[in-house]
Amino acid sequence: MWLVLSVCFVTFTAILGITEILRRFWLFIMRPKDTPPLVLIVNLKEEIAVQQLRYALEFLSWERKGDFSSAVLNTASLSEKTYKEIEKIANSRNDIILCEDLK
Repeated sequence: MWLVLSVCFVTFTAILGITEILRRFWLFIMRPKDTPPLVLIVNLKEEIAVQQLRYALEFLSWERKGDFSSAVLNTASLSEKTYKEIEKIANSRNDIILCEDLK
C-alpha cells in the first residue's frame, strides 16, 4: 500500500515539475527578446487591500527577476486608514508605486 502511494506521489510531483518546465520554456520562446520587464498592476479593494498587497509581493518574489520589475497599486477606493497601512508597507520597498487613480 505504501509503495503504491509513494509511486503515485512521485508520479504526480514529476508531472507537475515537467509542466512547470514546459510553461517556463514556452514563455521564454513567446516573449520578445528586447522587451522591458513587466509591471504588475493591482486594483486594491478596501476590505482585502493588505492581503492583495501581500499576494502581489509574494508573486513578485516567486517570478523570475527579469519578468516583473515592480507593482503599481491603484489606491483610489481605499479609506484613509487603509491607505496609511498600504503606504507604510509600500515605503519599505522600492518596487511598489502608489497611484490614486489609473485610467
